Amino acid sequence: MSTRLLVLAAGITGLAWTAAITGIVFLAAPDAEAAWAQSGPGSAYAKADHLVAPGSLSITASKCTGNGNKTVSLSWPAIPLASSYEVYATNTSGGSRQKVATTSSNTVTDLDLPYKPAVLTVHGTLGSWNGPYSPSATGCP
Repeated sequence: MSTRLLVLAAGITGLAWTAAITGIVFLAAPDAEAAWAQSGPGSAYAKADHLVAPGSLSITASKCTGNGNKTVSLSWPAIPLASSYEVYATNTSGGSRQKVATTSSNTVTDLDLPYKPAVLTVHGTLGSWNGPYSPSATGCP
């Protein structure tokens, strides 16, 4: 085989490998990004390390009458980098968390509770990243 043909074959082989590797990277990138957007261990927590848990929740007002009126107002210390906060409630027997509010401030006023009593927690968000949950507080005990 001549030197020219050998160089041409090597060049074509190199281009084929480059195209294959580049294609794999481009095809796999959306899947990798989607995995980082999920919450839970090994995913969004890499970015969420920068979002700290809010401090203690403070229930500033409550209306917990026997006729079904169960609302609270609460606040918590603002956390750096959080663009919004999500408030969750569970019943006291430890059921699954139910999102009851999303807010851009570190206060919620007249929040309707799905349970009486309700265990409340908050976490900060930054885009699709979720920070760790705050310590809990009980509303309408």
